[in-house]
Amino acid sequence: MDPILSQVAATALSSSASAAMEYVEKIWKKWLPLGQSGEDDQIERMDRRMSLGLAKRDGKYVLAILVEKADSWAREKATAHRTRDPDSIVVEVTGKAYAANPDAPIRERPKARLGPGISIGHFRGSAGTLGGFVRVSRGNKDWIGIIGSAHVLSMINTGEKGEDVIQPGWPDGPRVFDNRIGKLETYTYLVHYQQKGDALNGEDIALVRPLEDETVPKANLVPKPKDPDRNMRLKGCLPSERLFEHCGESVYKFGRTTGFTEGVLDVTNVPQYSVQLPNGRVYVFRDVAAVKNKNRRPFSRPGDSGSIVYTSDGQAIGTVLGASSTHSFMVPLSASLEAIRAELI
Repeated sequence: MDPILSQVAATALSSSASAAMEYVEKIWKKWLPLGQSGEDDQIERMDRRMSLGLAKRDGKYVLAILVEKADSWAREKATAHRTRDPDSIVVEVTGKAYAANPDAPIRERPKARLGPGISIGHFRGSAGTLGGFVRVSRGNKDWIGIIGSAHVLSMINTGEKGEDVIQPGWPDGPRVFDNRIGKLETYTYLVHYQQKGDALNGEDIALVRPLEDETVPKANLVPKPKDPDRNMRLKGCLPSERLFEHCGESVYKFGRTTGFTEGVLDVTNVPQYSVQLPNGRVYVFRDVAAVKNKNRRPFSRPGDSGSIVYTSDGQAIGTVLGASSTHSFMVPLSASLEAIRAELI
């Protein structure tokens, strides 16, 4: 067995966020990111992919080994590690993660007043979810912007600043001039692992500048967990380094396709996870968290990308990136907001 894995994981994971993340990073470096072959221009095929993260079981932190296929070489290896250290290691079969264009239109009418959870999209693209509203400072000017998923609103790096964003996104509504709500301001560029340089993506966010200030609310209002027919205000954004403290807790989102849903924050601080985006190519993301479906209801589906994930007390923690049959995957919102130099209103 790897000598690092022979350590008692719970001891390191129970001390602090920094110790927890250092522990995962230390192990991950031993397991060679992208491909166990050590080559920079490839990732392992699906039956060999493994990821690591932090989870909480029976009140204590453990190391989670994530594999995509149940019947695979990766699961056999992960199970062998768990057998040698069952108190500190768990194995999760998460399935293949993908983000796709919506399966069918929802026929949504344009909103006079915008809000989180509604359909938006690039004028030439497909629909995703309006995540929320942020305060942007550029020089001596402050304004309120709209955020959504970069892979939706930039159509995976093909959109340009100043291009129109519409509500609802297509095919939920027509691509017409009257449905414009803003202009694409900026977005995080998504790097494919075969490109030169850093192959890992840490954010997936796009910023839209609204055409009319009066269409933008003064707060991010989302359904209350205990009474979804009523709204509550998101009260802030949880730093990504504190995300693992909420492992095992219920989290929530309000999205274009599945509406209000509840899931369980299952695994956090995943150094590397592969997600297939709508162009059919696989991209690799870092610092991913996995939300497990609850009560057999999907936490998210195609079209929910960009939805803000939040805790029971109204702290925003991430945005939906994609999903498998058992989990949804998100990137931390705090890192995404830092990338576009904005903060939640």
